[in-house]
Amino acid sequence: MSNEWLKSEHPIYTLRKAEWERNERRFGGGPDVLQEVRRFDWEVGGPPAMQADRTREHEQQLAMEAKLNAGSPATHYGARQSEATYLNFPESFASMLIGHLMRQAPQADQALKFGRLGTVKRADDVNVPSRAELLYYNADGVGNDGSQWDNYWTLVSKWSVATGHRWILAEAPAVKPNTLQDEIDGRRPYLISYSPLDVPNWHEEGGELLFAIVRFWYRTPKVDGAELAGNIWKEGRRLFVRKGFADLGPTYLGGGWWDYDADGNEIAGRTGTWDASGGRIPFWKHFYERHPKRLSRSGIFEMGQAAIAYMNTDSAAGYDFWDACSSLVYLMGIDKDGFNLVADKLGEGAKLLPVLMNEMSKTVPQVYDGSQGAVTAEVANKRLLTIREAVREIASLEVSGGPDASGLAKQLGFLDAKSPRLRLLASELESSQNTAIHFLEKRWGFPQPTGSVKWPRDFDLAPLLESIDRYLESQLKAGASSATITTRALMAAAGEAGLIADGDDSKKLEAEFATSITAKAAREAQERDVLGDFLPGGGKSDAPDAQQTPPADETGADQKLQTTTATVLNGAQIASAKDIVIAVVAGQLPRDTGVQMLQAFFNLTPEKAEQIMGSAGTPTPTTPNPNPADDGAPAGEPAAAGGA
Repeated sequence: MSNEWLKSEHPIYTLRKAEWERNERRFGGGPDVLQEVRRFDWEVGGPPAMQADRTREHEQQLAMEAKLNAGSPATHYGARQSEATYLNFPESFASMLIGHLMRQAPQADQALKFGRLGTVKRADDVNVPSRAELLYYNADGVGNDGSQWDNYWTLVSKWSVATGHRWILAEAPAVKPNTLQDEIDGRRPYLISYSPLDVPNWHEEGGELLFAIVRFWYRTPKVDGAELAGNIWKEGRRLFVRKGFADLGPTYLGGGWWDYDADGNEIAGRTGTWDASGGRIPFWKHFYERHPKRLSRSGIFEMGQAAIAYMNTDSAAGYDFWDACSSLVYLMGIDKDGFNLVADKLGEGAKLLPVLMNEMSKTVPQVYDGSQGAVTAEVANKRLLTIREAVREIASLEVSGGPDASGLAKQLGFLDAKSPRLRLLASELESSQNTAIHFLEKRWGFPQPTGSVKWPRDFDLAPLLESIDRYLESQLKAGASSATITTRALMAAAGEAGLIADGDDSKKLEAEFATSITAKAAREAQERDVLGDFLPGGGKSDAPDAQQTPPADETGADQKLQTTTATVLNGAQIASAKDIVIAVVAGQLPRDTGVQMLQAFFNLTPEKAEQIMGSAGTPTPTTPNPNPADDGAPAGEPAAAGGA
């Protein structure tokens, strides 16, 4: 590559590009964030600590391995990735923060004035638009795909929360317009924003930008015989130089901009000057927060960490449940002949499996269920709630600098507080918009700009903190009631929080909420089908003592905890218990033997074992007798419940 120096990087860019990439991935969400689903140690792929550093090529390789090794640990990880749920705390926080800020955005022709570009009327009253109207109603484009002024700055400000700052260019066409119709047709100045990742090098002195190098992508598709050549994207470099800056050599002394292809060769016809802006580069940084050594500070790093932790905890808890339902069972102390016999019977599909005594040690083998190590739902839920509370605290501290997060907006001492974060953002927005108006007027041909904007500085803290609380509480309750009502509640909370930009955004968000809630309900129903009556509160028995723990045996301090509906069996134990009941129904086991097996294998009380066995093994199905005394049942003991 000629002009090798165009690939150079600013020291801050080198230091922070991995951080910017990670924050943009977490802020944007979507498929890219799934690469941060943490691997279990036994799953194919590198050590868990290296997940954030994996390349996209590595992910593609792993996906190929998964296809070639169906049923392998790689497929297990791929399934967890495909089903992972990512709650985008960073984007939600930024949307709420900037949404509250933009509620007090300066109004056109009041605190917002476009100077020599004219005034802004209501859209319905516009016949021949002024230059100000062309800009106000389409700030970042020249066709029908641009955003209005406030929407453009909302988006730029949100992304600046993610990366700490964004770059903005007051762009203008290479060919100047000759008439107003030319401007209406698109030959006019407009704004473009760039990620910090797209500006690898720059240099400033005294607050003046002297040069900048910007990455851009291009392709040159052209039919060559039977093929389409130049169809792939290539990365070029665009060079901005201030007029009079001599350190890059005489070629660039006059200032301007130049495009270079992937090989470092100048692209013919793609160059221009800064004559309209007086030789200055109309390119500047829009900050979320400035930093003396790192240039800027992101506002979502900690929330991004929490969002990834939440996703991984939720993924691990979900798969812990399914793995428990098909867990490994260990025969402890069995000899080789006994193991082979059990394996053969399993292969034959037998319901009754003989477990022979170890002839060498003369000991009876023990059965150990690997699913007994499964993490309980209570532990996982506590972890998820802890992460949510951490997000609430981080968000509240970020906007207020206050000492507490939960319920902070409801505390009397903060009701009249003003938000220092919103004041800082308003100051940065005012500075950036004034710079934009200045350069836009100049590039439109007015050497003495007169436009300006003035942002308010007083913002109530309480409504923003209440929105954060309300949004997180709405997410926490999602799926706990009617899917329709829950979706509407989430939409209302998102609207109040400033998360909905327009009608299309509203439809997309509502569809995503509905899909997520429906999927959650389906998963919960599936889990209930697997666990059946063993779930707490899921049993069919109305017996008065069905949800009470039997009294402990005072003579046996070391007696194991007896199982009730409050002491839940895991999935593998449920399956084994059902097999015993099925064997009794099929006549392969006497009823009393089946009941004794339930007591011995699962440490159940006789009453509970009878309840599980139900009508199995009896000539006719039995039903609970509301008056146990009528059939001789001891007082206080339930009659046999319905079948398992």
